[in-house]
Amino acid sequence: MGSIENSIIIILDNINDVYDYFKLGIINNPFTLYSTKFIVNDEIRKSDNIEQHSIRIWKSNTLFNYWYNDLHTSQFVAALDYSIRENDIKIEYLSVNDDECCYTQKPISQTESEEMIRALVDYIRETAKKEYKTKVIIDVHSNLRIYNKSYKNEGFQLTGRKCEDNPYWEEVELIVS
Repeated sequence: MGSIENSIIIILDNINDVYDYFKLGIINNPFTLYSTKFIVNDEIRKSDNIEQHSIRIWKSNTLFNYWYNDLHTSQFVAALDYSIRENDIKIEYLSVNDDECCYTQKPISQTESEEMIRALVDYIRETAKKEYKTKVIIDVHSNLRIYNKSYKNEGFQLTGRKCEDNPYWEEVELIVS
């Protein structure tokens, strides 16, 4: 894929600011320097008429340790990778550090985790509207455990289509109106 075309790092004071950023595209509270922060990194790559976004969210106790924390630390909060394709948006990866995640230390509660998934799905829905895409697609395991937990209530529907690269996964889609 192409090289990084744009990388944005946003530092937010609390998890409600993260929700507001993804739901409304705004930052409500003024930034304070000496407190626990939520760091949002959005990298954008463009290649072959596909725009790929890689969003990482994690907690940081200082402004200067943000680059150490990614998916492999207990401070990881959420990750979202998606591609804006010709006819739709494809969520390649969506993960929140909750009970389904393998880390023993959770930086956010289960309720915050559910709200984070809702905020990220709302963000993708709004992105689809801005890009004039009619649907959002994500692959889920055929046992549908994560689908029933995270995506069904957000409006994703079963399609009956198998995932392109794994027969044990299937596509679900969100129709954007």
